[in-house]
Amino acid sequence: MKSLREQMNDAMILRGFAARAQESYLAAVRSLAKYYRRSPDSLTAEEVEAYHLHLIVERKLAYSSVNRSASACRFLFDKVLKRPQ
Repeated sequence: MKSLREQMNDAMILRGFAARAQESYLAAVRSLAKYYRRSPDSLTAEEVEAYHLHLIVERKLAYSSVNRSASACRFLFDKVLKRPQ
C-alpha cells in the first residue's frame, strides 16, 4: 500500500499538476499534519477548518497562502481519500 503522500502525489500527476503546485500542496498537507501531530486522514472537517482559522488569526498568513492550504486539503479529502469535506 502506498503512503498517503505517494497517493496524493500520484493523483496530482494524473491530473497534470505542475511540479511547483505538487510541492506546494504536499507542503500544505505536511504542515497540517505537523500542526495536529497526526496523519491528515484521521482529521475531521472541523479540525481542518480550525487549522485554517489558526493560519489566519494566529499566524496572520495572507489569504492566498490560506487559500492554497484549503485547496490542498480539499484535493486530499475529495480526490485522494474520497471523503468530501
